[in-house]
Amino acid sequence: MPNDSPGGVLEELRRRIDRIDRDILDRVAERRETVAQAFEWKAAQGSSLVDRERELRIRFERRAWGLDLGIPVDEVDRIVDLLLQSSHRRAASTLASAARRPQRLRPGDRVAIVSPSWGGPSKFPVVYERGLRALRERFGLEPVEMPHVRADADWIASHPQARADDLHAAFEDDTIHGIIASIGGDDCVRVLPHLDATRLSMHPKVLLGYSDTATLTTWCHQLGFVTFNGPSVMAGFAQLDALPPEAESHIREVLFSPRERTELRPFPWWTDGYPDWIDSANSGSVRAHQSHRGEWSWLQGHGVHKGRLFGGCIEVLEFVKATPYWPHAAFWDDRVLFFETSEEAPEITAVVRMLRNYGSQGVFDRITAVLFGRARSYPDGDKRDLEHAIGSVISGEFGQAALPIVCDLDFGHTDPQWILPLGVTIEIDCDRRALALIEPAVE
Repeated sequence: MPNDSPGGVLEELRRRIDRIDRDILDRVAERRETVAQAFEWKAAQGSSLVDRERELRIRFERRAWGLDLGIPVDEVDRIVDLLLQSSHRRAASTLASAARRPQRLRPGDRVAIVSPSWGGPSKFPVVYERGLRALRERFGLEPVEMPHVRADADWIASHPQARADDLHAAFEDDTIHGIIASIGGDDCVRVLPHLDATRLSMHPKVLLGYSDTATLTTWCHQLGFVTFNGPSVMAGFAQLDALPPEAESHIREVLFSPRERTELRPFPWWTDGYPDWIDSANSGSVRAHQSHRGEWSWLQGHGVHKGRLFGGCIEVLEFVKATPYWPHAAFWDDRVLFFETSEEAPEITAVVRMLRNYGSQGVFDRITAVLFGRARSYPDGDKRDLEHAIGSVISGEFGQAALPIVCDLDFGHTDPQWILPLGVTIEIDCDRRALALIEPAVE
């Protein structure tokens, strides 16, 4: 007979709640397994692991379902957030194990030249053509100029869709083996909404650039393939005749000759930018050679640490924060985060505030190390102050006193610069004070 006593009714209700909770957890487990299968299938097919439009549809649809069932929107949103966080963790795990390496470059390969940001080739064609010549004569590559690469800079600025069209065409042309940015700028972020993630991810190939191109390299890496932070046609390749031979050798090591281990060594000397390009005689020149201070600045850390590279110009990464193109929390697990400052030499207080944002996101709790490129256009005293500020934020304000931090490294807006492949594992030996890529960046 039913137990109609107050205690009996309550116990029956509690048993029903328990059964419902178990049913919910069973379905969550089923969902997790199905999500895992979906990501594995996408990785095998070379499809984009990230579908922001679907996430938006999920949020709207689930809200509608909740309203039909009488569940408040804020409760539905919290449930959906938890489900999507689980999916993001699975996506990050899949990306960690399945980030596809593009094919190596070989002499004779066709490489697309694009202007995803500023239309620099139209302003300084002599510098641009010198960079194209370096690709042909030094590396045996065949530059393929995409339709809008030389378009007037003002026109380029007004037509982000045209820049996206060039990128789509370059990725989808199977006769093209690499894509190199002509130069940086400040508004490549406007191109991202015009890009089709699937059209890019289905055709992974070497994608190389730095500065403002970081909006593109960081987004494309999240789509599931290795991308490359390094020299552009006009800023890096055009100056190779004036740089030490180790600059060319390093490019070959990373992009042409894959190896299991690539030691990252300081170049013999470095330079802080270029003479004014208004004078065409300066098209391949660099400023005065400067010697290293003795060694890189190892601010903190002990032992050997490893992680997958991710990063770019610190000011440019600010452009994509809080957009659909910014990584989810789980993405940061076991990453080595690298930053470099632009030729604008942001004020130290600005860099501090940018770093505080990463700390507030919990990024410093998840990553394995922080690397900073050599700061351009900073006097030596300001460089030391910048390094002190970096350590104060990460170690002092966010309590990460054991997180390795290395500064004044050979990448960023000074020349020559390393090519850092996003998604490839780097080893940081704090005791030996050595850095190395410990897997090939290309196939």
